[in-house]
Amino acid sequence: MERYKYLLEAARTAAEAAYCPYSKFRVGAAVLLDNDVVITGSNQENASYSLTICAERVALNYAKSQYPTANVLAIAIASPSTEKLVSPCGACRTVMTEVAMRQGIDFTVVMSGSEIVTKTTSELMPLAFELGR
Repeated sequence: MERYKYLLEAARTAAEAAYCPYSKFRVGAAVLLDNDVVITGSNQENASYSLTICAERVALNYAKSQYPTANVLAIAIASPSTEKLVSPCGACRTVMTEVAMRQGIDFTVVMSGSEIVTKTTSELMPLAFELGR
C-alpha cells in the first residue's frame, strides 16, 4: 500500500474540488500513467442527476484525452465524506474495464476507507462484455 500512498493523497486532495450539492458525497480520483504523470478528477453533480460524472470517469477520460498513448497503471479513489470503503460504481467499472482492454493490460484500482483495498480491473469486472467476442 505504501506504493500508492501518494496517489491516494492526490485523490483526497482532488475530492476538495468536487461539486456535490445534492449528495454531499465528495469523491476524488487520481490516475497514474506509465509516463509518471498523475491526473486527478472529482465528482461533478448535476440537477439532472443522471448527468452526474463520477471522479473516476473525470480523471480517466481526461488522462486518455491528454495522453492517448500512455497506459494507465493505477487509479486511486478516496472520499473525505466516509470511512467506508469507496468502491467504483458499475458505470466506472465498465469504463475502467474498457480502458484496460484498449491498452491491453489491466491496471490496479486502489480503494480507500478505514482500510485500503487493491484490485485489478479484471477482478472488479469479471466476465466483462467485450465487443466482437
